Amino acid sequence: MIIYESQFIQIEFFKQSNSSLVTWSSKSIDMDESIYKTEMMNYLQATLKAKPDRSIIDTRLLNFPISPELQAWTNEAFFPPLLSIGLTKAAFLVSTEFVTQLSIEQTVEDAEDNPFTTRYFDNLEEAKSWLLAL
Repeated sequence: MIIYESQFIQIEFFKQSNSSLVTWSSKSIDMDESIYKTEMMNYLQATLKAKPDRSIIDTRLLNFPISPELQAWTNEAFFPPLLSIGLTKAAFLVSTEFVTQLSIEQTVEDAEDNPFTTRYFDNLEEAKSWLLAL
């Protein structure tokens, strides 16, 4: 079931596996800082309602490098409430664009007290297998 959708991002929730799939679109190239923050807060609100304990975040088409300032904002405004729902695993499908990929990894790795397990993949099926494994 789609729980949030815009031209930049789509979030699906799968009740049976209590997981979500977050897919960034190639239109992210048109985002600016303000749009990024708005999309992240919409992402957060939809996720807080659904409360998945596992998530795949598909950033392969994300074409928006996250600046160090936005990384800090994400770590302060996004991760703490997200972690309160009991997220245990996050699989990132990473972009082939190096700068974007690096900024995503830095954002996640810099999150303080990150209690969920994170892995990076370039294949959706491998990400699903890892995510749904007990």
